[in-house]
Amino acid sequence: MSTNELHAMYMARPKQWRRRHRRQVGVCRGPVVYIGQREVQQDMATLRAALRGQSVEEAFITAISPTNLAVYYTNEFYRTQEEYLIALADAMNEEYRAIVAGGFVLQIDDPRLVTYYDRTLDATLGECRTFMAHAVEVLNHALLIPGVVSHCVMLVEHPELVAQRILRFASVLGPERVIASADCGFATAAAGDEVHPDVAWAKLQALAQGAQLATAELRRTA
Repeated sequence: MSTNELHAMYMARPKQWRRRHRRQVGVCRGPVVYIGQREVQQDMATLRAALRGQSVEEAFITAISPTNLAVYYTNEFYRTQEEYLIALADAMNEEYRAIVAGGFVLQIDDPRLVTYYDRTLDATLGECRTFMAHAVEVLNHALLIPGVVSHCVMLVEHPELVAQRILRFASVLGPERVIASADCGFATAAAGDEVHPDVAWAKLQALAQGAQLATAELRRTA
């Protein structure tokens, strides 16, 4: 793909997507309560309808992590940040369980696991690792769904590079605890960094091909 073609793709996006938006930050001034029951049911119904007649083994739905919620909703109610995170986790647990009960794989998105170190400049490496361990402990989930293709870079990853990344995670956690994915959604409108749909589909194809290569290598060396 030429530079001119990439530029044309970028300029073809709606103007509001090309602008950077300042994200508003909310404030927590009372007990955290989950109120998204109807919305999550609607999301599951929409996905089920889209899957009818399709040949798929399983489907997943994403949900945000408690630690990422805490970034955009400042705590002014709970005595400590620890209490606040637990309250957020308890509230989101209802959504997590609803997705699993609906027959879907639950993917918990936690961008802060990889952005904490460069947004907390005075934190040491040990403190960053402590934060990550605590974020996982709050959720207490066993599977890792790492991003092995980028959501906002126009370059399409080679399947062999994707496979290499998957194998590295599998060598640490074990293949049964790794599900490959993109590092974020392809429609992060608030960030204004969407790739063209053709690029997104090419990345997903590379993801699938890379997963097949990694699976074959894991089976060969088992």
